[in-house]
Amino acid sequence: ALEHEAGGVSTSLEGLGRQEDEHMTMVVAELAKLRVDLLLVSGSVCFTAKTKLLEAKIALVVKVKPQLLHRLARVCGTVVYRSPAQVLGAQPGTCGAWRVETITVVEPSPSLADPPLAAAPAGGATAGGAAAGGAAAG
Repeated sequence: ALEHEAGGVSTSLEGLGRQEDEHMTMVVAELAKLRVDLLLVSGSVCFTAKTKLLEAKIALVVKVKPQLLHRLARVCGTVVYRSPAQVLGAQPGTCGAWRVETITVVEPSPSLADPPLAAAPAGGATAGGAAAGGAAAG
C-alpha cells in the first residue's frame, strides 16, 4: 500500500480504492435495479465503473456531446443527470426500438482517371507511351 503523510494526515491509496469500489458497486447495483441497458456519459468513466458496468451487462458510451445527450433525453423521456449520486431514485428513459449496428468504412480506391503524380525517369516513357523526344507509332 502506498501511503502519504503531510502535516500528520495519512492517506492510504488502498483505502481510497476500496471506497471507490464500494461506491461504484452501489451505483451500478442501482442502475441494474432500474433495468438500465445503456448508459451515455459526456466525459470519461473510471476503470472500476467500466468493469462493474460490464459485469452487469450495461452498455457504456463515453464522451457523448452534451447537446446530443439532451436530445436523446428529450426523445427517451428522461433527464440528463450530472452525477452518479443522482442515480438513486432516478427515472430512466425508454426507447421504443434500439438496434446495434456495425458499420465498416472503406476508404475509396484511387481513381483511374487521376493517376498518382510521379516524375518520369530521364529518357524513359512519358504518359503518352512514346519515348522522350520520339514519336508514337501509329
